[in-house]
Parts: sequence; C-alpha cells; structure tokens
Amino acid sequence: MNFEIQEQDITEASECPCCKSKSNALISQCFNPASISFLATTICNNCGHVFRSRVPSESWFNKAFEIRHKEQQRVGFNPLNPDIEKQRYDRYHAIGSYLNSNFKKDSRTILDVGCGPGTGLDAFRDLGFDVEGVDPDESRARFAIEKGHKVHMGEFRTYGSENKFDFITLIHSLEHFQNPEFFLKKALDHATEDTLFYVEVPEVLDHVLDWNDSLYLAHISNFNAISLKNLASRCGWELVQQVNPYLETDLHKGHLAMIFSKRKSLESSSLDSLSKEHIDKIRLRYYEGIPRVKSDSPVSITVKEVNDISLGYKGISELKRDVHDNYANRTISQLEGNSYFVS
Repeated sequence: MNFEIQEQDITEASECPCCKSKSNALISQCFNPASISFLATTICNNCGHVFRSRVPSESWFNKAFEIRHKEQQRVGFNPLNPDIEKQRYDRYHAIGSYLNSNFKKDSRTILDVGCGPGTGLDAFRDLGFDVEGVDPDESRARFAIEKGHKVHMGEFRTYGSENKFDFITLIHSLEHFQNPEFFLKKALDHATEDTLFYVEVPEVLDHVLDWNDSLYLAHISNFNAISLKNLASRCGWELVQQVNPYLETDLHKGHLAMIFSKRKSLESSSLDSLSKEHIDKIRLRYYEGIPRVKSDSPVSITVKEVNDISLGYKGISELKRDVHDNYANRTISQLEGNSYFVS
C-alpha cells in the first residue's frame, strides 16, 4: 500500500511544543520519491525535546487511516497482533493495579484517550474501573465498540462529553499528537480538582536506538522527563510523582510515566532545562548505524516509498510485536555526503 504525500499535505513547526523555545537544531529530513520533504526531525536546545518540524497534517493521517481501513476490510486483514494485544492487556493491568493500590477513591471512572481496540479497557474493567475511551482510528476503535465499550470514534478534539473522571489516562498516545498542548488542556475539561492524570510515553533514549526513528511517522514527539514535565506545567497540570508501574512485572520498564493533578495555583511553574551533554547524547543517537561526512550537519534520507502510516517505510509485510523488529529488511545506503537512500 503506497501513501502519496504532496507539499500541501505538510505542516511545519518552528518552536518546541514543550517549552516554546525557538532555539532548535535540525537532526534529519526524509524525502519521498517525489522529492518532497515529508518528515523533519528537530531537537530543542533548551529542554531536549525531539519533535517533527515537518510532518503530514492531521487531515492527511485521517485520510490515510480511512484508506488503510477500507483496504484491510477488502482483503479481510485482521490488524490486531495477538502478542501485541496480550502485551497491551498486561501493561494496562499493571497500570490499573498501581492506581488501585496507591490512590484510593470512592469511585473509579477512567477516560482513556487513544484506547485503540479496547484491550486496555478490558484490563481496566476487569480491575473494577468504569471505563470510557476515545480513538480516531476506525480500524482499531470498532473492535472496542464491538466488545461493548463506550468509545468515541473520532479525534479527542471532537469528544463532546461533559463527564468528569477520577482518572484520565494517556498511555502511549501523547507522542502521536500533532498539538500535544491542546490535548493536555482539553483533558482539564474532564477533570475535577481530585482527578489524577496518568501520562505514559516512550522515553527518548530508551526508544530511539539509531537512524530508523527519523522515518517513524507515528511519533510526532519523543519526550524526556524534563520536556514532559514542562509541557504539562504549561498546560495547567502539576507533577504528583514520576512512577514505574512495571517494577514487579516482566514488562518493559524503560517507559516514562508521570501522574499529574490540576494545578491549584494560577501562577505558572518555572520551566526546566536539560544539560547540553544530555541533549547532545539524544541528538547523536539518531546517527547510530550510518556514517556522516559532516558530523555537525543533519542528514537527508530518501525512501523507496511511503507504504506504512506508522513506520514510514516498511520492508516486511507481517506485523511484529516490537517496533524495532519492524525495521527488519530495511537497507540504508549512502548516496553522497550526509544523503542516504532507504529501500
């Protein structure tokens, strides 16, 4: 399946979405066969946040989701990998168990933004939570609805409920949002003074192993602890604690998880900075596995085709459990200088 991208499909960002700094450094640019720069990766020189300074628009992604859904229906393809869903259930169960054990509440209502096929909602429900979900991808959300879950199938911006929740969860969702500030502020509309907001995202140095992330369309942001805290603070949330609900499990423990509450004070908290050494460490991670002629310059990568909404270019047809396993059968070759071709 080939997804065409035109110049008019591209959106651009010039400032860090977490701390609003305009002091940023370009890491890489990716081009499709039509020589359109469809994905550019930039790092903030203040808080170390990595974000896509060029990326297809939300409307492009929504159309791509629809094209993929229709094609999957046509060929009878099941987009759910049982191993991935088992892992999703276990992850949500660990989170729900942590919330149950550490935060006692008279009621236990949860709004899960980015609920996908509802496997995580199953885990929350099994733990006694009253659950509701939001997800824009019809090919995933319909599975949750068929299970009997209450799910808004659409973008969070169109979620019109006036309900307030004891817990709001963003579990590996915030990194996908093109405007994360909007979503964190909208979450306030569904929170009481006692609501706890659980946010979990991939941690940049745990997730980014090499150059492959420069092609990863699915993630608009790669957070570190400072950048996530800065973003939440600017949006009206204050940090309760950084947690790791997986310590007593066999699940991957490298994710970044924080619990926030509505900020009581009207005054904004001060924003933190990341050390230059840490920022350089993040930036250089994107160049692992490729030679660079000019070590202080960004790289340009042209792909054979854009055939996957998440991975950008995928060289294998089957769906692997781990995102890094999906990079199999990609080859990168140097054209000249810091320019490369991936097929």
